[in-house]
Amino acid sequence: KYLRAQMPDSALIVRPDGAVRIVREEAEVVRDASGHPVRMFGTVQDITERLRLESGLRLSERNLAEAQRIAHIGSWEWDLATDEVRWSDQICRIFGIEPGTFVGTDSGFWPFVHPDDRARTRAAELATLEEGAPYDHSYRIVRPDGAVRTVHEEAEVIRDASDRPVRMFGTAQDITR
Repeated sequence: KYLRAQMPDSALIVRPDGAVRIVREEAEVVRDASGHPVRMFGTVQDITERLRLESGLRLSERNLAEAQRIAHIGSWEWDLATDEVRWSDQICRIFGIEPGTFVGTDSGFWPFVHPDDRARTRAAELATLEEGAPYDHSYRIVRPDGAVRTVHEEAEVIRDASDRPVRMFGTAQDITR
C-alpha cells in the first residue's frame, strides 16, 4: 500500500519499505461517445533525485552569490561566437546597475570603461585573445551615477580543438579602496 500526499505537480509517496519518494504523474481519461469515462492510462516518474540535484544547485548558486557579495567580486562570461556576455549580480552592483539590466554584449561593456583606460583595456583583452597572454588587468569604470571606481579583472580563455578562442571567463573585483 502507498500513502499519498498531494503536492503541486507531484506526489509524495511512502513505499512499503518506508522509503519516501517524489513522483510526477500524468494521466489521461478516455471517454465514450456520450462522454462517460471508460479507461484511464498514464505514467508515473520518480523525480526524487532530480529534485534533490536541483535543490543542491539552487543552494550552491545562492552560496556563490553571497560569497561574491561579501568579497565584492563578481564573475562574467563572454561567448565569442554569439558576443553574449553574462554578468553575475555582483558585477552589476560593482558597475552601479541593477542586477539583470546589463545589455549582454561586449559593446555594451565599453561605455562603462573610463575613456582614458579604454585603449589599454582593449589592448589587454586582444593580447589575451590573440596571443594567449594572461588577463590580469586593472582599469577604471564610470558608473551611471558618475562615480569612478577601479576594478581588477582576471580571466581565462577557453579554446576549441583548433586553438581558436571561443569563450572568456573571468572575475572583476572593486579595488577602489
